[in-house]
Amino acid sequence: VHLDPAIRSAWSGVRIKVTNRKTGASTTYDVPLGSPTKLGSSGLTLTADSFVPDFVMGADGITSRSPNPKNTAAHVVISEKGKPDFKGWLFGTMPDIHPFPHDLYEVTLDSGIPAKK
Repeated sequence: VHLDPAIRSAWSGVRIKVTNRKTGASTTYDVPLGSPTKLGSSGLTLTADSFVPDFVMGADGITSRSPNPKNTAAHVVISEKGKPDFKGWLFGTMPDIHPFPHDLYEVTLDSGIPAKK
């Protein structure tokens, strides 16, 4: 991921939404970048490595077209005891692209969290 330092420093974390597929109940969690965060009583722990406000993939890899949250994405690691880690991208505007595969919980990117100035 190649982000301009000004874009990288503009975001402190991500807001993640966890939905129980059986009950439809949803809860959002604020996850600081680089900090493993337990997602309530789901048994899942999520670490967001990076947040890209306007995701694009080109010849030079992944970057952001602009500092504005137009095509949001977060690279995450989701852990659950006894199961292999999920490492991949969650896309805010396209949550069905490469979703976290889980029978009970849907985990989606709600938004980025701007850094405090």
